[in-house]
Amino acid sequence: MKRLSHFLIDPSKSTRLHLYAGAADLFIETGKTTLWLPLESIWTNVVLQKMYITGGCGALYDGASPDGSKDRKSITRVHQAYGRNYQLPNLTAHSETCANVANVLWNYRMFLATGQARYMDIVELALYNSVVSGVSLDGTNFFYTNPLRSLDPPPVELRWKPKRVPFLSSFCCPPNLARTTAQSGGYACVKSADALWLNLYGSSHLKTKLSDGSTVTTHPGNGLPMERRIQIRIDQCGENPFALRLRIPSWAKDAAVRLNGNLADLHPTPDSYCELRRLWHSGDMVDLNLPMTPRLIRSQSIRRRNP
Repeated sequence: MKRLSHFLIDPSKSTRLHLYAGAADLFIETGKTTLWLPLESIWTNVVLQKMYITGGCGALYDGASPDGSKDRKSITRVHQAYGRNYQLPNLTAHSETCANVANVLWNYRMFLATGQARYMDIVELALYNSVVSGVSLDGTNFFYTNPLRSLDPPPVELRWKPKRVPFLSSFCCPPNLARTTAQSGGYACVKSADALWLNLYGSSHLKTKLSDGSTVTTHPGNGLPMERRIQIRIDQCGENPFALRLRIPSWAKDAAVRLNGNLADLHPTPDSYCELRRLWHSGDMVDLNLPMTPRLIRSQSIRRRNP
């Protein structure tokens, strides 16, 4: 029992995130607030103070030091760990691919529990950056770690090579990445009793049934990033009203929605869902414009005072 307690207290950051995803699943099933309160607190700490700009998680290289250590084989260490708040080195970032996948899994479940767009923002951030960076464009070479900057040779001896390789002695990341990529379409849209929630925008085809038994078929088309425009066409629908809920990412200021070519009387707010509830007809067209103005994001220099 002591081993089990120790494992739960101090697992790797990948295991922690998978545990959080499981706890979120359990909350969805039971509704116990004793599960939700720590999940929300941990989420705030991870996202605001321990996560890379890419959505990557777990900064410490073998937990020994944020900068690596020549004595890593002899010193006591926690394998693949979170560090202090804002302890996010670039050259020696561990940011394991499996941990980044787990970040997607956890945040998706937090969204299912609440319907809040902020969790899907993190799904989008990690899925499009720290997850996909784990594989080369041709799909044959893989990262175990995902440093934000790479030098050859590295500044200190590191366990994993600072480049993608065709074979990893740790077998978790490539299949985990392949599975996540294959099921990523499932994150794009979900449904509630009388609403379709569009979370991730891409060219796709959706056919589903609502709670009243009516079949809805939509065809979202994606013009991002060049056209800054997403079109959603209703191909089939029933005779009862239902809602389309469009995620407005936190980075999308001045978003606009048009219905059948006319500007909708809506005020889309970043980091929320914009709802269009009406009696739909086959052929109805929704245009969502998401401005993608480039932004410079940089970290703030933090100096520690000597005790």
